[in-house]
Amino acid sequence: MLNKAASKQTKESIWITCIFAAIICEGALRKWVLPAPLHPVAFLAKDTLGMCYIAFHRSTTGSKYQNVLKLLGYSTAGLLFFSLLLGLGNSWQSAIITYKNAVLWPLIAASMVTNTSSETWKRLSLLTAPTTIGMFLLGGEQFFSPTSSWLNQYAWTAAGLQSPVATFGGVQGVRATGTFSYISGMSEFAVFSFVLCLCCFLTSVNLRQKLLLISGCSAAIGCAVESGSRAPIVLITLVILSGLALNLTSRKTVLCLGMFFIIVTAIVWFTLDKQMTEEYVKRWTVDPQETLRRFTNEGLRGNYWEMLTRNPIGVGLGQGNGYAVFETSSSNRVIGANVYDDSASIAIYESGLLGLLAFYLAPSVLGWQLIMGFTDQSSAVRSLAVSFGLVSVVGLIAGVWHDHNAAAFTWLQIGIWFHFVNKISVERCRRSNSC
Repeated sequence: MLNKAASKQTKESIWITCIFAAIICEGALRKWVLPAPLHPVAFLAKDTLGMCYIAFHRSTTGSKYQNVLKLLGYSTAGLLFFSLLLGLGNSWQSAIITYKNAVLWPLIAASMVTNTSSETWKRLSLLTAPTTIGMFLLGGEQFFSPTSSWLNQYAWTAAGLQSPVATFGGVQGVRATGTFSYISGMSEFAVFSFVLCLCCFLTSVNLRQKLLLISGCSAAIGCAVESGSRAPIVLITLVILSGLALNLTSRKTVLCLGMFFIIVTAIVWFTLDKQMTEEYVKRWTVDPQETLRRFTNEGLRGNYWEMLTRNPIGVGLGQGNGYAVFETSSSNRVIGANVYDDSASIAIYESGLLGLLAFYLAPSVLGWQLIMGFTDQSSAVRSLAVSFGLVSVVGLIAGVWHDHNAAAFTWLQIGIWFHFVNKISVERCRRSNSC
């Protein structure tokens, strides 16, 4: 029995590692290895592995947490189906990719809830930590390299499309992409690796593993700074402060988070380059109104009511943003801008009223789960809600349909969150003899 259980854990770890590797290597393959005609292979690798994972894990032992995620996936599929048909008549690539991001990844996360084990995610964290350190070093090299360097090209630049390389708001330094196709992938990876390493750091009893995981958390903060994105730093800070506020009664958790904050601050202080830190601070302060506008969405969203009354069924899924990898202009081969910068506005523009309902369905349901986690008596459940739950719900509200990396990382976080909460729920049930 022990050998069978160990074999199952190993197989699960291989599955999860392959999916994780497909996510982080996709951009590198497209930017530096594969010719343009083969870019879709790398782009869809993680989704193909995810579908295979579902097919090979038709578990008969469900749970309420798994059922919630399945219901979200199937409901979203139904709400967006008509919009998908509209989109297929125009840009069918964008329609399919957007539908895949919205529907497939909740089902992948659902399959992970009961089929993985704590050991699976512990192994992933021990892989993620050194990967994040390597990503931090690569990001530093990209920061100091010129915009014309091969290290700083985007995936669609490699495919022949014209796109200027982003810098820190006009000041010195290139915004790092790591191994991802664009900056957003680097910032989303930073948040994912931070919360995974933090969660396993709090539960680990092995000193060497703790040192590795805290180094991974520090490197994740470095990756966030190198990307130039403001959102990951806000989310990481929010996770730490919320963790302290919601676990004041747990001395162990408060002590660990307090020590963690001090050690991480020291490591970041000594490892981050002074110029990089200064340029990042400038990005926040050079135009405070722009920073505030980004977080409030002022001027970025459309008039929801006006959009709904003008076109209640939308123009078709995937038609409001256009995936630059698949959308090329025969005249100038320049990447087109999104119709709106607000994800909810794009959902309404593409899918009308049903799109708006589908967009807010997942954050509403999971937001309720988050509140329940915050108010739970168990410090373990509260810590899970603070780490994985908080960043996931915020990510869903910001929108993940039109960002393949955001969809993958966000639903992976939700799968991990629900796995551990489900495990705690089962243990409670057994102790109370109520199941």
